[in-house]
Amino acid sequence: MPRPTRAEIEERMRKGEIPGVSIAYLDSKKASPVEPVVIGTTDVHSSTPHTPVEQDTIFGAASLSKPVFSYLALKLIADKKLSTTDGKPFDLDTPISEILPIGEFYGKEVSSEFSVDAKKITSRMVLSHTTGIPINGAPRFDFEPGTQYAYGNTALNYLQKAIEKQTRQSFETLAQEEVFRPLRMTHSSFLPPSKEGSAPQPIAANSLHTTASDYARFAAAWMQEKDCSLIKMAVAPTAENQKDSENSRYILTATGFFYYNKSKETVQEIELDEAGAKLAELHRQFSHVTENRSVERLSDKALSQITTITGHTNPLQEAFRPAMRLTEDQWAIDMGVAEKDRQHLAWGLGLGLQLDDTGEVTTAFHSGDMNQWRGWVAMDVKARSAVVYFANGDDAKNGSGHGYGHVLADVIVAPEVELTHGLDWFFKKFGVSRDVNPGWKHKEEDDTARIDTYVRSCLASPPMPLREARELATLDTARERMQQYRSASSEIRPNEPTSTATVEGDKEVEEHKAPSPFQITPKPLGDS
Repeated sequence: MPRPTRAEIEERMRKGEIPGVSIAYLDSKKASPVEPVVIGTTDVHSSTPHTPVEQDTIFGAASLSKPVFSYLALKLIADKKLSTTDGKPFDLDTPISEILPIGEFYGKEVSSEFSVDAKKITSRMVLSHTTGIPINGAPRFDFEPGTQYAYGNTALNYLQKAIEKQTRQSFETLAQEEVFRPLRMTHSSFLPPSKEGSAPQPIAANSLHTTASDYARFAAAWMQEKDCSLIKMAVAPTAENQKDSENSRYILTATGFFYYNKSKETVQEIELDEAGAKLAELHRQFSHVTENRSVERLSDKALSQITTITGHTNPLQEAFRPAMRLTEDQWAIDMGVAEKDRQHLAWGLGLGLQLDDTGEVTTAFHSGDMNQWRGWVAMDVKARSAVVYFANGDDAKNGSGHGYGHVLADVIVAPEVELTHGLDWFFKKFGVSRDVNPGWKHKEEDDTARIDTYVRSCLASPPMPLREARELATLDTARERMQQYRSASSEIRPNEPTSTATVEGDKEVEEHKAPSPFQITPKPLGDS
């Protein structure tokens, strides 16, 4: 499918009521890998409304904040910069309560049952949305932690607060030091712009403000971390004799096993058993590899073999490995998402993943949806190419900006990166408009109202029977029935500050107000 012309994008924007869009195409093989495209103007909510969008125009990233937070958390773990309160190493499977007890996070008394089960929550569960804490943040578990997928913000905020407590640094400071400055993301911040006198707080789940080009640089860096090769050598590796490697790699010698980190340009010897059984097993598994015939890209299976044998892994690579398949995504099932689409999807640590028929990851993706902002990132992990876009909107809904930028996904994302199953799943599950055919806006209102009712019924306390919730999702009277469950499913928030953000300027709009269909719907790709 050819890349759309500027005129084709402008036509879709006109019909979709989208004032401006910022796009960044990434091709790692090119000398200048990031190709920015900007079209249109800032929106009516901006302090400088309807001025031309430039390459450095900052957009709200909404839930595209989550992959950046995930990268930060994984990097801190990989660099061994986190530890428990008693000084033990903190990894992906260490209970977060060993830094921050759940009651301290909520800032109020929670049930003993919830407190006990919360000790099972790990960073791996948080980043893969498998904690079991419901989307509204209520201090309860809808399922055993680590056993199912259900999107939410609260667990991410929990991990954020634990990291801040342990490092004694603000989240914004950490993001600048560990992500934005190293990756040259000079127009990025988790501190949303605000009016003079207000004090917005960085929120891992949704407060990132950035540009499409900055985000493309982030995607490029993460994909480089994902790739890993393997070679055999007759001599011990050093940073000097490995510097020509295109990415990180494992080095197997007659006497040891090593890991070269490309981004840090460091070599680490991996500790193996003294008897040499693990080293012998590595030589057996990779007998086809020689010094002159390296493996340029280890498959997920090969990386898994290395982890199984040695226990070594780079946490940043975990994002691109399925942590939970979406085959049994009940929400998607109830909304009629095709089984074929669900079978080809999984969630990694911070990213949605599309799989081929063999189960190999081909695409990583995420989207954002909050106020008037809509955005997508899709990465072809094999070709190391990607596309990012952010769109704004002039509309208003529930007292804040509103937009329809998802109608650009098929025009901008689909021609660049294969994401058929991910896009089908997203639009079917969440009811937002995919096209601009006659009546599209009215249809989106109906579909999102129906889905909102379904979600609220599932969140009701005590929960509505699942069968009744599914039936409710098909009723024409969804808007009227929604009121029956609104009081029961009002948001229960942990002890966290209210945040405001501007829309490409300094007019404040609430990010955390009464639930709307997109603030309470567990959208794995959007915002809550």
